[in-house]
Amino acid sequence: MKIQLIFLFILLTPFLGIGQTGIINLQHEADLNLLTIEGQKIINSTLFQDRKQANELFKETLKALLIEDDSILLDFRRASNIISVNTENNSVRVLTWALLDANNTYNYFGFIQHVSTEGDYQLIELVDKSAYIENPERQTLTANNWYGCLYYDLISINNGLGDIITLVGWDGNNSMSHKKIIENLYFDKDTTRFGLPIIRENKNTYLYRKIFEFSGELKMTLDIQNSPSKRIVYDHLTPSNPSLKGVYEYYGPDLSFDAYEWGERYWDYVSDIDIDQHLSKKSKDFEVKDRDKIQSKNLFTPYKDQ
Repeated sequence: MKIQLIFLFILLTPFLGIGQTGIINLQHEADLNLLTIEGQKIINSTLFQDRKQANELFKETLKALLIEDDSILLDFRRASNIISVNTENNSVRVLTWALLDANNTYNYFGFIQHVSTEGDYQLIELVDKSAYIENPERQTLTANNWYGCLYYDLISINNGLGDIITLVGWDGNNSMSHKKIIENLYFDKDTTRFGLPIIRENKNTYLYRKIFEFSGELKMTLDIQNSPSKRIVYDHLTPSNPSLKGVYEYYGPDLSFDAYEWGERYWDYVSDIDIDQHLSKKSKDFEVKDRDKIQSKNLFTPYKDQ
């Protein structure tokens, strides 16, 4: 469906503010209220069956709204369980949310709204298959075979061959470890694809996406910086003891930072960078809330690999 007028409006409005979406919000007030209520149930309900039922209604209601081509202007901030990120020209919006299952692992759901340069509107549903994807850092995936997570930021780049959207996301994984992810999204004609070998670890190693795994009791910084240069800054992760190398539920930040810097064609790895983010790190960041659950006696002094 052609929506040239809406596409023109999107190009002229750099941000989706309340004033821009007020009229459409009134038209869909009942559905937005329902999303707010069911979204809270997804987060707060004690029983998995209640969370699952709320998620089914939430997804059905949201999809019905997003099918309409003017929905790219809707403001979903009142639904607190959903995270929405969009490109600067608002031609692409990615919406993701999570459902905690009965085994305390996370399942992810999402939609991509895409308006092409010709003004065609496309709604893409994301199907989380991360539990079945082998060697995920070295594969191109599709919307029906998605490595699910919650995307919280993005940046648009071009490697000379086409436009790419690099996203950063969080995956709760399980009670032992969490993950953070750098993902590359692009559109190949009518197909949505995830993963491009543009993350350059060294001259011989190129990743389609980067996955960091660390203790579920700790926090990890993974931030996009757009100025003065494009780079992705992150905590360097090390095990709490050299004997635990490769056992990622014992990994945590060691107070140093690495980055991937955009070099026109690749995200190039840079180690031990100096940053000016005014980040405050204290030794308590390495404390474990429930030591018995992880059963470790040495989680306070991360091991620095030499």
